[in-house]
Amino acid sequence: GGAMSGLSISPWSDVWFVGTDMGTLFRSANRGQTWLPVSHLEARFHSILPVSGPVGFTTDPDVMLFAACHNDLLDDPLYPCVAIRSADAGLTWDAINVTGGSGLSNDGKPLLDSNPKEWVTSLQ
Repeated sequence: GGAMSGLSISPWSDVWFVGTDMGTLFRSANRGQTWLPVSHLEARFHSILPVSGPVGFTTDPDVMLFAACHNDLLDDPLYPCVAIRSADAGLTWDAINVTGGSGLSNDGKPLLDSNPKEWVTSLQ
């Protein structure tokens, strides 16, 4: 057993995701009837469940976004602050470039080249 968080339900398909306190992101292609882990080489979920975010869905049913990134993990090599993107409904994930954006730290100060709390990016 274990705790789960970040339940993500696609508005376009039967794909669901959930993260666990053991660091694994799980994917279901049949509305939660069966689950398979996403490779730790491609995506990780953090055990701090209250601040772990869900997978994001785009208007393209196959394109999904995720970033397991928290200020308390800035120096943790197992959880680098990397935004990832899937173009195949979450089967595989690749890092995406989010440089040139901006964000705010927890105290509201602008971040220049650090780890933002939120990203806005174009997928074009």
